[in-house]
Amino acid sequence: MSRGNPNIRNEGKATRFTSENQPKNKGNKPRLYTIAKNVYKCSYEDYKEGVLYLLQCTLTELKEVCDKADTPIWLRNIARALLKDSSTGDMRTTEELITRLWGKPKATVEAEVKTENKTVVSFGDMTPEDIAYFVAEVQKNG
Repeated sequence: MSRGNPNIRNEGKATRFTSENQPKNKGNKPRLYTIAKNVYKCSYEDYKEGVLYLLQCTLTELKEVCDKADTPIWLRNIARALLKDSSTGDMRTTEELITRLWGKPKATVEAEVKTENKTVVSFGDMTPEDIAYFVAEVQKNG
C-alpha cells in the first residue's frame, strides 16, 4: 500500500518550475555594498568609510545609528548585526567586515628545504694534469 497523495503527479504540475513559472526573487540576495551602490549612489570608498565608522562605534552610538530614521538601511543593517553579535560575544560579523575591507591575510608557509650543492666544472681550459688532479680530489672527497 502506498502512502501520501496518489494524485501528486497531477497536482504538483501547478507548482513545478517552468520557463513561465519562476520564483519572484531569483538568485542570491544582493550584498549590502550592492544595495548601497544602487540605491544611495554610494562609492566603494564611501561604503568602506561607513563600515569603518560603525566598527569604531560604542554600543550607545550603534543604538543611536539604528534608531535614526534617516540612517540608510545598509548602515542600519550592519549596525544591528554588530549590536546582536556584541550581546553574545560573537565576532563573526566583525571578522567578515574586516575581511571584506582589507582581504584575508596572506598565508605564510614555513618549510625546510635541503638541497645538494653541485659544482659544474668546465674542463676546456684545464691541462691534462689539472684534470687528473681534479678527478682524484673528487674521488677522494666523494
